[in-house]
Amino acid sequence: MLSSLSSARGFLRTAQLRHASCLTCAPAAHRRFPLATRVFLSTDASPLSPEAQALRTQIQAQGDVVRALKAAATATDALDAAVQQLLALKLQFEAVAGRPYDVPKAPKGPKGPKSAAKGAAKPTDASPASPASTAAAGVDQKITPRHVDYSAWYSDVIAASDMVDASPVRGCMVIKPWGMAVWDLLRQELDLRIRATGTQNAYFPLFIPKSFLAKEAEHVDGFAKECAVVTHHRLAASPDGRDLVPDPASQLDEPLVVRPTSETIIWHLFGKWITSHRDLPLQVNQWANVVRWEMRTRPFLRTTEFLWQEGHTAHATRAEATALARHMLDVYADVCARLLAVPTVRGDKSPAERFAGAEATFTIEALMQNGWALQSGTAHFLGQNFARAFDVQFQTADSDGGSGGEGGGALREHVWATSWGVSTRLLGALLMTHGDDRGVVLPPRVAPLQVVVVPIYPPNATPAARAEIDAAVQRVAQALRSATLDPLAPVAAAAAATTTDDDDDIFAAVAPTPYAPAAASFGFAPQLPRLEHPLRVHVDDRATLRPGAKYFEWERRGVPLRLELGPRDLAAQTVTLVARHSGAKRVVSTAALPALQRDVVAALDAMHRDLFAAAQQRTRQRTHRVASLDELRRHLAQTDADADADAGGWYLAPWTCDRANEEALKAETKLTLRCYPWALNAPADAARIAQLRCFYSGRPATHLALFARAF
Repeated sequence: MLSSLSSARGFLRTAQLRHASCLTCAPAAHRRFPLATRVFLSTDASPLSPEAQALRTQIQAQGDVVRALKAAATATDALDAAVQQLLALKLQFEAVAGRPYDVPKAPKGPKGPKSAAKGAAKPTDASPASPASTAAAGVDQKITPRHVDYSAWYSDVIAASDMVDASPVRGCMVIKPWGMAVWDLLRQELDLRIRATGTQNAYFPLFIPKSFLAKEAEHVDGFAKECAVVTHHRLAASPDGRDLVPDPASQLDEPLVVRPTSETIIWHLFGKWITSHRDLPLQVNQWANVVRWEMRTRPFLRTTEFLWQEGHTAHATRAEATALARHMLDVYADVCARLLAVPTVRGDKSPAERFAGAEATFTIEALMQNGWALQSGTAHFLGQNFARAFDVQFQTADSDGGSGGEGGGALREHVWATSWGVSTRLLGALLMTHGDDRGVVLPPRVAPLQVVVVPIYPPNATPAARAEIDAAVQRVAQALRSATLDPLAPVAAAAAATTTDDDDDIFAAVAPTPYAPAAASFGFAPQLPRLEHPLRVHVDDRATLRPGAKYFEWERRGVPLRLELGPRDLAAQTVTLVARHSGAKRVVSTAALPALQRDVVAALDAMHRDLFAAAQQRTRQRTHRVASLDELRRHLAQTDADADADAGGWYLAPWTCDRANEEALKAETKLTLRCYPWALNAPADAARIAQLRCFYSGRPATHLALFARAF
């Protein structure tokens, strides 16, 4: 889909339409668009009435007249009269058809050199065509329905959302301001939660000596094939002077790896910073970019470069390290629920799926609308592996010399470690969990704008009438900007609404997990302050766009609430409130502004609860319990043959932990073992699980495992 959009965009640049905002001035160009581009000339594909069709014919004919007058360099008065007649016909069309004839034109960016179009990089899956470019040319990009092609739908939504744009570097994406604002809102809240554990932010070099990766054998094996390597530190002119090449004299003594993750360089420094038990725990976090060379990429889900946070900690005991790693997974799950309205399942990864060099990996898994899983965050208990590799030891409190002095005979031990992180992949989870066939749906807490107010002016409105509507709109907007919203949405009601009595409910631990008391005992889970934030409100008073075009734009970008205020609203002291996720409309009074504030805040909270409950209910409905391999095969055969978008999902089954069987099952079915859910694999469940038989091998089960096809 993205490649076809790129072709359409390139064609539009080449065509050099002189009157891009008037679609009727280039009918021949319209006929040249291939159907494969899925680019249409109207924001609404509904059938036209006979009257509207007749007006469309007149508009096209009048467009030919205008074009002919331009070509003949006719006197300005005659050309102006023809254009005015064309505009009048378009106004009649809008009144009859209920939508604008022309798709609105987006603001134009700065023009590059003419030669740039020919040599520009073609967007890959990770670098979609910019929606602004097609809109500026007067066309609209259609979104493929989810049930037709989910992958194409995701690409279309990304391209239409104005969150990312094409990059000249294959596999990389440009995060535009709208997308970056979503990430910033998520990052701000998560950063507060991270620092509440006693963790401090730091920053470490982007470049890592190659020898550092070789110190931890499992770690280097896990990342070797994804590493980008720097071998020279400057360029020089080629012998023929036509190119730049690495200067042979600048070859580095040791190659540098572009950061795929930072364990090795951080543990090198931990070895300098840690000498005594008094230095522990040592907890650092960095917000950074990382590079992992990917062959097949998708925006937000898998790109060569991405943004993330990575926490790294050292502890005196195994218990403390394990408690923090599990607590951070709780933090990630809670942030996903309360900010993104994305329900997740917490669990342990199997040994085959663990992070390279970890003793245990804990994961949150989310189920997307197409029935595929997405790993959304991980925390790792690293044991003492990295401490041994980098010789990070501490003098214990039990050392000779009283309270751990520096005297002879001191006892030294290797520290215990954790690492944990989430990335911009969470934005992909957000889009695929809530997006619909009209575009992005943003939960209120991470929406750059939470409310857009659109003034509606009557035809031929006088300046005084427009000013009266504008004053009412500004009054409403100012009142809403002084309202506040709790940054963490309550999800208990939504969770309770979908609670079941099933003993195998994977969401049974929506509340704090059984490991929460241990985290609290080490001081990792303090009571957080509840700082409320003012509502983010925007008035869309652009005179160049009609109300319908504004609705269309903000819907695609996912703004949670739209308020419409026109002459009738002004007279009745009301405003029409429209919810993005449901399309539901209701009239709200503006007579008492405090009541309006409460209504809007309540509508935002209700939207979050609705999104979370719908996603959780969908996940429950698509969790299939299987007791035998034949049962799984039958279900997968039916799923693969069924074009229904509701097919697929998670498969919950008794399982005997076995790496070889796990690989064999993956090879046959393309299912991966996502996790051993905490809600079903607590110590108290061990006796019940031991009575079950593994659905694959027939041996006594060791876990209840969750399988799925995954991104």
